[in-house]
Amino acid sequence: MKQLKTMETLRIKFKLQALEFEIEGPVGTVQTEFSDFKAYVALQLLPKLSPNKLDGAVAYGSEAPPLLTMPNTLSIEESELPLLKDIVIKDIPKSEQEWILIYCLYSSNQGKKSFTKEDVRSLFKESGRYTENRRKNFTSELNSLVDENFIKSKNETEYIILDTGVQDAKRILSGSPTERKTARKKVDSKKNKDAVKGQKSSPHTVNFVDFKASNDNIKDLKLFIGEKLPKNQNDHVAVVMYWYLKNKKIKKNMLPEEINYFLVIAGIKPPKALRQVFVNMKELHLISRNEEDGSFDLTSVGNQHVENKLPNLNGN
Repeated sequence: MKQLKTMETLRIKFKLQALEFEIEGPVGTVQTEFSDFKAYVALQLLPKLSPNKLDGAVAYGSEAPPLLTMPNTLSIEESELPLLKDIVIKDIPKSEQEWILIYCLYSSNQGKKSFTKEDVRSLFKESGRYTENRRKNFTSELNSLVDENFIKSKNETEYIILDTGVQDAKRILSGSPTERKTARKKVDSKKNKDAVKGQKSSPHTVNFVDFKASNDNIKDLKLFIGEKLPKNQNDHVAVVMYWYLKNKKIKKNMLPEEINYFLVIAGIKPPKALRQVFVNMKELHLISRNEEDGSFDLTSVGNQHVENKLPNLNGN
């Protein structure tokens, strides 16, 4: 925004419908006050206004005519986020999961870039909230955001925050807990169409995330499953993991969302309680779990099960 400057003083007048803001004084003081006012407008007022009501928002500098007409696209997405230390002082997020979602928003530059676990962890320290207990619970809290379709894995090390995550994080910052609960119910209903309205998803379910496998990989997986003829849920998961982990072009270990995805694209209906299947397989020593990121690997027992107890590659 351009601002007219006369000597060492500055005058700014801002109008948004019935709301008016006017200040005149030393340049530094005016700029600081106006910055605080913009944050208030972005976080408290704009989320409550429909875009078509933003016409006519104007800012004036000194005695000049209007310098800027704010376009319809002006929204919280284009605003500067408050400092993390201010969020800590005001204690805005009400749960650790909400804090991590806020960190994801900041790490991703409001959804404009991908981020890593280390990016998020660094914000714990920057905001002065780092503790050993939070470090231990970090991975499970991050995975819960994946489960709720707020973020998703991009590759081995990177994540992206989804639109639902950006909007939910900004509702938290704007202090609108009621709206946040409503939004979560809408997300849940999309994730599970068979669920009763307002009912939470089972903690054993795994949500679908599209990892966009190539056509060649999909074809190869289906052929392998056809050769191995898996008979039950454990077999289905073990065969998919065996194929995935033996494919040198694909990374080691599988996230629950990846297992679920490859079951779906192979034409296998994933169990509703897929996470419970993981628990059962772990008890049978077929798979092992990486506690750091919640991913799974086939054990030597699991490999032997697929290689020797299921039909071999020629179908015998």
